[in-house]
Amino acid sequence: MKYNITYPIVAIISLSIIGLVFSLLFGSMGFKIFCGFIIFYGLSILFIFNQLPLDPDEKFFFGFFISFAIFPILIWYVDRLFHSFRLSIIISLILIILVGIILKIKRGKKNDGTDK
Repeated sequence: MKYNITYPIVAIISLSIIGLVFSLLFGSMGFKIFCGFIIFYGLSILFIFNQLPLDPDEKFFFGFFISFAIFPILIWYVDRLFHSFRLSIIISLILIILVGIILKIKRGKKNDGTDK
Protein backbone atom coordinates (compact mmCIF):
# COMPACT_ATOMS: atom_id res chain seq x y z
CA MET A 1 0.00 0.00 0.00
CA LYS A 2 1.40 3.41 -0.96
CA TYR A 3 0.89 6.43 1.23
CA ASN A 4 2.27 9.33 -0.76
CA ILE A 5 2.01 12.76 0.79
CA THR A 6 0.99 14.65 -2.29
CA TYR A 7 -0.13 17.75 -0.50
CA PRO A 8 2.67 19.75 1.15
CA ILE A 9 0.00 21.58 3.14
CA VAL A 10 -0.65 18.38 5.14
CA ALA A 11 3.04 18.07 5.98
CA ILE A 12 3.28 21.74 6.97
CA ILE A 13 0.18 21.52 9.16
CA SER A 14 1.44 18.31 10.80
CA LEU A 15 4.85 19.80 11.53
CA SER A 16 3.31 22.99 12.90
CA ILE A 17 1.03 21.00 15.23
CA ILE A 18 3.97 18.95 16.47
CA GLY A 19 6.00 22.14 16.95
CA LEU A 20 3.11 23.70 18.86
CA VAL A 21 2.88 20.68 21.16
CA PHE A 22 6.63 20.78 21.81
CA SER A 23 6.47 24.49 22.59
CA LEU A 24 3.48 24.07 24.92
CA LEU A 25 5.08 21.18 26.79
CA PHE A 26 8.65 22.46 27.01
CA GLY A 27 8.43 26.19 26.25
CA SER A 28 10.72 27.93 23.82
CA MET A 29 13.48 25.37 24.40
CA GLY A 30 11.14 22.60 23.22
CA PHE A 31 10.43 24.51 20.02
CA LYS A 32 14.16 25.04 19.45
CA ILE A 33 14.80 21.33 19.97
CA PHE A 34 12.02 20.46 17.53
CA CYS A 35 13.41 22.82 14.87
CA GLY A 36 16.93 21.46 15.37
CA PHE A 37 15.64 17.92 15.11
CA ILE A 38 13.90 18.68 11.81
CA ILE A 39 16.94 20.48 10.37
CA PHE A 40 19.67 18.09 11.47
CA TYR A 41 17.90 14.75 11.35
CA GLY A 42 15.22 15.28 8.76
CA LEU A 43 16.47 17.57 6.06
CA SER A 44 20.17 16.76 6.05
CA ILE A 45 19.75 13.13 4.99
CA LEU A 46 16.89 13.96 2.64
CA PHE A 47 19.39 15.93 0.54
CA ILE A 48 21.16 12.64 -0.13
CA PHE A 49 18.04 10.52 -0.58
CA ASN A 50 16.50 13.11 -2.90
CA GLN A 51 18.94 11.94 -5.57
CA LEU A 52 17.78 8.31 -5.41
CA PRO A 53 14.85 6.92 -7.42
CA LEU A 54 12.62 6.26 -4.41
CA ASP A 55 9.08 7.26 -3.53
CA PRO A 56 8.75 10.28 -1.24
CA ASP A 57 7.50 8.21 1.66
CA GLU A 58 10.43 5.79 1.28
CA LYS A 59 12.87 8.71 1.20
CA PHE A 60 11.40 10.08 4.40
CA PHE A 61 11.37 6.70 6.14
CA PHE A 62 14.91 5.70 5.19
CA GLY A 63 16.23 9.20 5.74
CA PHE A 64 14.69 9.47 9.19
CA PHE A 65 16.03 6.19 10.53
CA ILE A 66 19.41 6.27 8.82
CA SER A 67 19.99 9.78 10.12
CA PHE A 68 19.83 8.40 13.66
CA ALA A 69 23.00 6.45 12.85
CA ILE A 70 24.90 8.55 10.32
CA PHE A 71 24.65 12.03 11.78
CA PRO A 72 25.70 11.23 15.39
CA ILE A 73 28.58 9.02 14.24
CA LEU A 74 29.80 11.72 11.87
CA ILE A 75 29.59 14.31 14.66
CA TRP A 76 31.53 12.01 16.97
CA TYR A 77 34.35 11.48 14.45
CA VAL A 78 34.59 15.17 13.59
CA ASP A 79 34.58 16.00 17.30
CA ARG A 80 37.58 13.71 17.73
CA LEU A 81 39.44 15.87 15.18
CA PHE A 82 38.44 19.38 16.27
CA HIS A 83 37.46 18.93 19.97
CA SER A 84 34.55 21.34 19.63
CA PHE A 85 31.03 19.94 19.72
CA ARG A 86 29.35 22.97 18.12
CA LEU A 87 31.95 23.12 15.37
CA SER A 88 31.60 19.39 14.74
CA ILE A 89 27.81 19.74 14.33
CA ILE A 90 28.25 22.50 11.75
CA ILE A 91 31.00 20.64 9.87
CA SER A 92 28.95 17.41 9.86
CA LEU A 93 25.91 19.21 8.46
CA ILE A 94 28.06 20.81 5.76
CA LEU A 95 29.58 17.42 4.88
CA ILE A 96 26.15 15.79 4.54
CA ILE A 97 24.90 18.64 2.35
CA LEU A 98 28.06 18.41 0.21
CA VAL A 99 27.46 14.68 -0.30
CA GLY A 100 23.96 15.49 -1.54
CA ILE A 101 25.30 18.16 -3.90
CA ILE A 102 28.00 15.83 -5.24
CA LEU A 103 25.42 13.10 -5.87
CA LYS A 104 23.24 15.61 -7.69
CA ILE A 105 26.14 16.73 -9.88
CA LYS A 106 27.16 13.14 -10.68
CA ARG A 107 23.59 12.19 -11.46
CA GLY A 108 23.26 15.25 -13.70
CA LYS A 109 26.39 14.28 -15.64
CA LYS A 110 25.14 10.71 -15.99
CA ASN A 111 21.80 11.94 -17.34
CA ASP A 112 23.52 14.29 -19.79
CA GLY A 113 25.42 11.41 -21.39
CA THR A 114 22.39 9.14 -21.75
CA ASP A 115 20.01 11.75 -23.18
CA LYS A 116 22.16 12.52 -26.24
